[in-house]
Amino acid sequence: MLSITPILMLLFAGGVWFLLAASAGQLAERYGRNYFIWFVFAVILSPLVAIIMVWCMGPDEENLCKRSIKAKTHKLCSHCQELMRNKARSCKHCGYTE
Repeated sequence: MLSITPILMLLFAGGVWFLLAASAGQLAERYGRNYFIWFVFAVILSPLVAIIMVWCMGPDEENLCKRSIKAKTHKLCSHCQELMRNKARSCKHCGYTE
C-alpha cells in the first residue's frame, strides 16, 4: 500500500513545475513571444531551460512594435521606422517632420 506522503510530494512537485512553466510563458510574452508555445515547451523540457532560452534570445522587437502599434497610441516614423506618438508632429529620434 502506498503512503500518502509520496503522492503529496509528487503533486507538489508537479504544481511547482507547472507554476515555473507558467512563469516561463509569462516572461516569453513580456519579451514579445507566444505564451502558449513557451509554456508547453517549458512543461515538456524544463522551465529553467525555457527561461534561460528566452533571456538569451532577448526581446522580439518587431513583435513588440506591432503590439504597441495595435494599442493605437503610437505609429511608426516614415523616415526612421521608430515608434512615435500619434499626436507628435516630429520624430524625437530623427527629427523628421510629417
